[in-house]
Amino acid sequence: MDNTRGALYDALKTDPQLRDRFRNDPKTALAEWIGQQLPDNVEIVAVEDSPERVHVIIPPEPVTKVDDTVSDQELDAVSGAGFLPFMPSGAIRDTHRTS
Repeated sequence: MDNTRGALYDALKTDPQLRDRFRNDPKTALAEWIGQQLPDNVEIVAVEDSPERVHVIIPPEPVTKVDDTVSDQELDAVSGAGFLPFMPSGAIRDTHRTS
């Protein structure tokens, strides 16, 4: 299965059952889509754009340390590496919001 960002976006546009799974339980739906478990501390939110409402994703603030080194895990968290490199805009936390 092609689990890239574009493939997920295309599937969400055309598959009503997939859309419902992401609306009802986005974390489980994403884990199934990418074929791996998501960490417990990661929240996924599925939000739906409409002609009247568009969502803007604000990236996290940069991680800095006193010694200016960043672990691979910290780098992955802020760079979108790992399990989220393909995410379409709107999927950030594990709570469906309608407004």
